[in-house]
Amino acid sequence: MSALKTKYKILMFLSSYTPLFLILLLKAISQILEKVQDYANLKIPEAVSENMTFVEQVQIVAQHKTEFISLNIIPLVVIVTIILVIIVPNLILESILRETKCSIDFKDLYVQSVQKMNHIYMEYLVSYIIPFLSFNYSNFFDMVSLLILLFTICIIYINSDLLYVNINFSIRGYNLFKVYTKKQNEYMVLSKEKQLYPDKILKVVYISGSSERIALDTEQEQTE
Repeated sequence: MSALKTKYKILMFLSSYTPLFLILLLKAISQILEKVQDYANLKIPEAVSENMTFVEQVQIVAQHKTEFISLNIIPLVVIVTIILVIIVPNLILESILRETKCSIDFKDLYVQSVQKMNHIYMEYLVSYIIPFLSFNYSNFFDMVSLLILLFTICIIYINSDLLYVNINFSIRGYNLFKVYTKKQNEYMVLSKEKQLYPDKILKVVYISGSSERIALDTEQEQTE
């Protein structure tokens, strides 16, 4: 497979943060629901609002939807953006994996030594602390701060060729291994095998360019 273009690497980076974006989405929706309640309380007497159900509050907002949207345009745009950021990169990742699995351009990879690297996903989870900080999606500066942070991580991710650091691979049942060949070339191999062993020849397909040395073990893929 040819080397991935930068735009696809960015999409793979975004797909690697799918759980994070799901958490951010829930936080954004929670803030909107609070705003629905606050808006409904402004439109009706306090004595009445105390006994209203959430459905009734939504109905009041629906009657003034243009005003409500204009007052909450930033968090609503954030919600739509996050939904797109969740869906589009994961569709691209699925397409890349499908293309890789269907490839007939197999390469033999001799395993001189091997190290299981699944622990890297646990280190990666540290980044999920981000959404639990007090971000306010209605605050422009909070949103810019979050974007700067994600942009910085994205640059490091791409420049360091960390495409294999993607929790979606683990969710799909892949284990991550660092493999060294006889020439001491280093490869990151994704495999559904629980363990790889030295002195074994793997049939692999490169997920991206061969220079990036990120490969998919195809042996178990072919038996499924």
